[in-house]
Amino acid sequence: SFSSSLFHLRSMETVVSVVLPAAGTGERMNIATPKQFCEVQGKPLVFHTIEAFLAYNWISDIVVVCAPNQLSAMDCKLRASNLYPKVKLVVGGTTRHRSIYNGIVHMKQHPPDIVVIHDAVRPLVPAKVLEQVVHEAKLHGGAGPVVPLVSTVVKMTSKGFLQESLDRSKYAASETPQAFRYPLLLEAYESCTEEDFDCGTECLALLLKYCGVQAKLVPGSDELFKVTYSRDLYAASGMLKSS
Repeated sequence: SFSSSLFHLRSMETVVSVVLPAAGTGERMNIATPKQFCEVQGKPLVFHTIEAFLAYNWISDIVVVCAPNQLSAMDCKLRASNLYPKVKLVVGGTTRHRSIYNGIVHMKQHPPDIVVIHDAVRPLVPAKVLEQVVHEAKLHGGAGPVVPLVSTVVKMTSKGFLQESLDRSKYAASETPQAFRYPLLLEAYESCTEEDFDCGTECLALLLKYCGVQAKLVPGSDELFKVTYSRDLYAASGMLKSS
């Protein structure tokens, strides 16, 4: 382990940028407003996530990737909050991977050393996890937090019957923030097939598939809370109030 002050000294010569994919439609919520734009504690959820990263002065910039129909509203809110130029707005794609790709391509003119990918719907970004994934990405090329599986995972047949039950001790749930050496992640995305773009969701898997880089997995945290369903907005509100 290393101290935060040491980390700040080291990170000064490392340019770290963030991509927040926020173009999702939130189909699991069954509400008109995508979850990242739902109001929590007086502001859209994504703004809590942006502010969580702005709290770290060693983060150089944040690219928010937004659906075309949300761009103008998001632009107005960013202007009103005085978040330009540190926060940048980029139009998203039809899938998570396409949106992330748009975000990292936007960084090509001024490429960072490390790029952090984080779900816009995870409003808390604990320092310990963020510093650790950036540190490990510098060393190994990529890193991300994992947490133990809460439920048993089963494999189903196409007709909806149980095929097998997986050994929970061998698997973990992947979370964000994930960190990558920028040139590696760009190379991985530039190698993607249409199938990768349409069906995949895991950036660490692309790094392994196209760059042969095994990401370092670090322990996650309870604070890496993801808003998935409407009821989660109440929990997020409580966690943000107490943080």
